[in-house]
Amino acid sequence: MKRFGEFVLRWRVVVVLLWLGVAGALNLLVPQLETVATERSTPMVPADAQGMKVLAELGEQFHEPSANGLAYLVVRRGTGLTDQDRRYHDAVLAEVGADREHVAAVQNLWSNPDTAASAVSPDGTTAYTMIRLSADTGATAATNAISSIRSDLTAVPRPPGLEAEVAGLGATVADELDGVHTSLQLITGVTVLLIALLLFAVYRSIAVAAVPLLTIGLGLGVARPVVALMGLHGSPISIFSLALLAALILGAGTDYAIFLISRYHEERRAGLDDRAAMVSACSRISTVILASALVVAVTSASMSVAEIGMFRSIGLPCAVGILVVAAAAVTLTPATLALVSERGWAEPRPHSATDWWRGVANAAVKRPVRTLAGSLVLLVILALIVPTIVIAYDERSTIGDDTDSNRGYQLAAQSFGANELLPITMLVRSDADLRTSAGFASLERISAAVAGVDGVESVRGVTRPMGRPLTEAAVGYQAGVVGDRLDAAVVQLARSDPQVRQLGSGMTKVVDGSRQLRDGTDRLATGTRAARNGSQRLVDGSEQLSTGLTRLSDGADQLAEGSRQVGRGAALLKRRADDATAPLLPATDAVRSLRGLVDADPQCATNPMCSAARTLLVAVERSPVGDVEQLRSGVDQLAEGNARLQSGLTTLTTEMNRAVEGARQLRNGQVALNSGLVTLDDGAVAARTGARRLADGVGPLAGGVTQLTSGVTDMQRGLRQAADYLGELRDNAGSPTEGGGFYLPASALASPRLAPAISLFIAPDGKSARMQIVTTGDAFSEKADQQAQQIRTVAQQAADDSGLPAARTALTGPSIMYFELGDFAFRDLLLIALTASILIVVILAFMLRSIVIPAYILASVILSYLAAIGVSVLLWQHLLHIPLHWAVPSMSFIALAAVGADYNLLLMSRVREEARDHPGGGTRAAVIRAVTGTGGVITVAAVIFAITMMALLISSVTNVGQIGFTIAVGLLIDAMIVRTLTIPSLAALLGRWNWWPSRPPDEAAIPGRGEAADGSGGPGDPAPGEPAQAGPARASTESSTSSVSTAEERASP
Repeated sequence: MKRFGEFVLRWRVVVVLLWLGVAGALNLLVPQLETVATERSTPMVPADAQGMKVLAELGEQFHEPSANGLAYLVVRRGTGLTDQDRRYHDAVLAEVGADREHVAAVQNLWSNPDTAASAVSPDGTTAYTMIRLSADTGATAATNAISSIRSDLTAVPRPPGLEAEVAGLGATVADELDGVHTSLQLITGVTVLLIALLLFAVYRSIAVAAVPLLTIGLGLGVARPVVALMGLHGSPISIFSLALLAALILGAGTDYAIFLISRYHEERRAGLDDRAAMVSACSRISTVILASALVVAVTSASMSVAEIGMFRSIGLPCAVGILVVAAAAVTLTPATLALVSERGWAEPRPHSATDWWRGVANAAVKRPVRTLAGSLVLLVILALIVPTIVIAYDERSTIGDDTDSNRGYQLAAQSFGANELLPITMLVRSDADLRTSAGFASLERISAAVAGVDGVESVRGVTRPMGRPLTEAAVGYQAGVVGDRLDAAVVQLARSDPQVRQLGSGMTKVVDGSRQLRDGTDRLATGTRAARNGSQRLVDGSEQLSTGLTRLSDGADQLAEGSRQVGRGAALLKRRADDATAPLLPATDAVRSLRGLVDADPQCATNPMCSAARTLLVAVERSPVGDVEQLRSGVDQLAEGNARLQSGLTTLTTEMNRAVEGARQLRNGQVALNSGLVTLDDGAVAARTGARRLADGVGPLAGGVTQLTSGVTDMQRGLRQAADYLGELRDNAGSPTEGGGFYLPASALASPRLAPAISLFIAPDGKSARMQIVTTGDAFSEKADQQAQQIRTVAQQAADDSGLPAARTALTGPSIMYFELGDFAFRDLLLIALTASILIVVILAFMLRSIVIPAYILASVILSYLAAIGVSVLLWQHLLHIPLHWAVPSMSFIALAAVGADYNLLLMSRVREEARDHPGGGTRAAVIRAVTGTGGVITVAAVIFAITMMALLISSVTNVGQIGFTIAVGLLIDAMIVRTLTIPSLAALLGRWNWWPSRPPDEAAIPGRGEAADGSGGPGDPAPGEPAQAGPARASTESSTSSVSTAEERASP
């Protein structure tokens, strides 16, 4: 490091100008760190937290955004909300809902008459509406969303007298981040002023005090844009990292500058000239500064392994900031100090505190056991306060009561419960559809079980949308409904009394009619049996008729054939008769004519001639001649008669055929009739049997009707009593959870009044439901955590007992996620502590060439950390009654572990250096010299660093002040107790074993006994050929050595 120091000193002006140029260029080219942090803040709750997983599952099941960012618009009017207030409320929400970039959903229940009662307080003075943000709490988008909502709130004209605020965890964290951001510049300014005043008080020189100020100023000027560039390229960053970054750079940068200035002054007091003193200081202290910065950087970087986003956002920015300020401390600080010293403005003041620190060192070395025991007892006493710690998870307590979000909580708390805006959300998941009567009953069973947990104020779900069970779902209410219907039945029975009496008289007629029916069916059965027998005889007769007609038809056919033969014979006979009588026809005609004349003469009888002629003519006619005529006439008649016979026989044959067909049809019809009569006979028999049974049964029925008519009055009285009882049961029965039972008919599930509740609390697939649980007391207390565990157990047990298949319950909500955040913080603390401890031990072991010293330095750092936490618990929790914020332990450990190891590294490096520079002097003498030489330096550095951290108390955010106070106390404990008493006395007790497994440096430096014999040196050795000290410095050192040796001899056993 000597050559590097000489290089820096040679180009000191260039170095200063280079730092100025780099700082100016970066600040001109890179956006301001606050802007980047505001735009790229990380969420506070890890995505793999169980509450976040449940929230994501709720979003998936209900088709809603899964981000955990929530805000509430709260409006209140002390005299009662008006319609104008509601219109203002709706107008604001319309503007908010239109901002799709920042707002995911608005749950406006007040505007719906069916759900308004759940959003308005019982006294009607306060209402609230939940607003789902598009990002997780703490993320930049969530913070911007809160700003946008508040802008909409002020943009809409507000009715006079109406109070309106934005509350909710999203608003709380936004106010918290805004508080840190707002106070950051004030903290930085006050810190720089305090540092300047302390530096001037210590050095009594503006020029010397300006050297550390320039170092931390340009260190901040370069580190801030570098960290901003990292944030622009995806590195985690937050407003909290800015506050701690500034504090670390101001404190560590000042410390590093003080280390260099103090070593320069020590070398000047030892008699070195200005140039030699600067080179010696740079060569000896720069390595320690770089090692210390490396310890702080890697310890800070270890926070990158944390799961909590706020912790991760601190790690790399602080590590980079420390490395930047360390680079400034080994370049800019010596260059600036050289410019000041060459003008004679950096000469050391007489060191008046050396004797005091030598006395402290002698006391620690002379009585190491007593000193060690005393310091440890004090540290342990303070550490024993730690088990009483109560961790605060309520972010509301970190900001003032006058912030916008806390005023919103206060407005809601005046009319609602204290935790109305901090409900626990429970997911109920099942393989069965919950939109059934059985599903509702199971959900109510779970709700009732949770409502019975001590400290639960209300449970809102589909079975109790307003936080209490549905009145209509109580079995008592349903009994009342039955009673109402029974009462209506009584009225109806009274109205039907005339009809009942008419029923009695009508029943008498039915009895008479049944008897008549029985007699009639008997006669019907007898008649149908006779008809059946007659029909059978008709069937037999029709068969005979058909057969006879068939035979007649056949005879008619034969007769017709004979007639045709007769006709042919008659025709032949006629022809022959005609041939035989043809010659006789004239005589015959003449005889016939004469006969006619004779017969026509009336005088013929008296005229003998005429009479004789008549006799003759008669004889002629009677003669064969006359027979021939008659034969001929007969033959003609025979032919004519045969023709008529043939015509008649033809007609007869046709008609006979018709008769035969008719007889056949008659037979078939008769057969069908007979079959029907058989069926009729069977039916008549059955009817007769039924009629007889009817007649037999009507008798008792008539008696029953008589009893009915007489008992209707009794039934009316009984129904009236039942209706009155059920009505009384409805009026006096408790709610479903108070013994009234739960039952919701399937018909009620389709009620329009229940539709909003089903839509709000039941997922679209019907297999998931959610409930909102409002508790009493502190929602973020340890008791509330235990209460949440009880709710989990009770809810799951009730789900298992409800019979829902594969039922599963899970909780989420602000308090649930912050309880989990506490678990994450504890695990992160263990992980960070383990990582940082390993890195610290490795770096210290390399620098000190020992594993013993790093071990007890680490133990002392942990003990001083616990003592610091104990002091904070004592002050904040027990005296101020403000519990420590959940982030305080983890963030304090990083700073205390890094800076504590840093101070002890400086001390033990000086011990090693003194032991090496004084071979054979022993470890105890080296400890005395080291404490004497560094006591004032480390104490001043620790006080300045502590004041830097104390400046965080100016912040309006309580947790920032708690972190600063804890770190400040830890630094003072480390500087005043650990580094002054514990470590020196322990080092004196261990003696040469401090350096195990290496050889003690005082022995290694003796020629022939160690590595110095071959010319090699340690990491802090002077360059080869350069004496350890020269001129007056040697004499001064020898004088100091003799006095130390004498003290060591007195302290030795």
